[in-house]
Amino acid sequence: MTASPEDGTAPGRLRRAAAALALIAFGGVLALVLAEVVLHLTDIGYPVFWQSDPYTGTRGIPGAKGPYLTEGRSSVRINSAGFRDREHPLAKPPNTLRIAVLGDSYVEALQVAEQQAFPAVLERSLPGCPALGNRPVEVLRFGVSGWGTAQELAALEHYVWQFDPDIVVLSFLTANDMRDNSRVLSARAGEGDVRPYVVVQNGTLVPDGSFHYVAPNASLLKRVRRSLLAHSRVVQVAERVHVALTNRWGHHLEPGYLASVPGSEKGIGNEIYSQPTDPAWVDAWQVTEKLIQTMADEVRQHGKRFDVVTLSNGIQDNQKPAARQTFMNGIGVDNLFYPDNRIAGIASSYGIPVLTLAPRLQAYAEANHVNLHGFAGKNVGHWNKEGHRVAGQLLADQICRDVLPG
Repeated sequence: MTASPEDGTAPGRLRRAAAALALIAFGGVLALVLAEVVLHLTDIGYPVFWQSDPYTGTRGIPGAKGPYLTEGRSSVRINSAGFRDREHPLAKPPNTLRIAVLGDSYVEALQVAEQQAFPAVLERSLPGCPALGNRPVEVLRFGVSGWGTAQELAALEHYVWQFDPDIVVLSFLTANDMRDNSRVLSARAGEGDVRPYVVVQNGTLVPDGSFHYVAPNASLLKRVRRSLLAHSRVVQVAERVHVALTNRWGHHLEPGYLASVPGSEKGIGNEIYSQPTDPAWVDAWQVTEKLIQTMADEVRQHGKRFDVVTLSNGIQDNQKPAARQTFMNGIGVDNLFYPDNRIAGIASSYGIPVLTLAPRLQAYAEANHVNLHGFAGKNVGHWNKEGHRVAGQLLADQICRDVLPG
């Protein structure tokens, strides 16, 4: 082939460079397209399921869906109300018993299939209760990862009542709900002011003024970013890698977490297992007590039934007594149920029925030699399928025995 006389000229070199860049760009686009196809075929992705909310700080994005791979594996969908649940009409079906379950990540339960979560187990188990007769049961889930009790109270006021539930159940996670009710403790754990906090003034709860609502998709940049995260698996994976690297080099550990004590778990401060002496923890408990009382008053003013269920932490229902004893020795306590017993005492003082799950789950795990928390053999993190199943059944038994007859 004979070279063109123009090949050695400046215009010729520019044309060759442009052609090479076009080829590189085409190859890059093709690689991204192939990566998207592969990630969709293998169902790998990390979509964003939450957005800012003017009342609760965060809430699910209506219609968001995709895989959840961070812990366990599940397929997630967010309903039109902004929660991980099936669709429910606002109008309660005739003669139906509606139960609203408020909580955080244990209610949202991204780690397991939607129908394996304890509210779904509760809904399937209750129809066998003789006190119900043939009355249908509908359990609605109002839970978002990271919520504290103040956010759950706001959700009750702004989102739950429109569905007219007959029973409101507050699921309380002792692992972090006290911390999530305190701006000081949340800041110590490296969390920002993404949630509304309250303080007690003259016996009344008032906002502390730190929360400022940021409307979702408020700017063009945010709209573009959210759209990319919603539709591109490649962008989701890239974002996930960025977050993982950021956490690796700048991760905050919950104060009180002691890596040297076997059984300690990241995200859970060991202070929860004993009487608080730190003023911030004393205040967090005071706020938590007032929040529970205020929620009970709110429910009773609507003429409905209010119940509290305390969940469990991995070390509390560890199937191995020796592991639990080693942990207790390491942090200097003689039992692991201080926060559960204290919440039960608070609830009892206000006439609120309470189900304390942790001791029952411990007995079940030990008798059956199973882990109720964690995945891939690790007894840490959220409940697994078996943990949700046992908890849902225990809650159904409690409601059938103590709630429905009245």
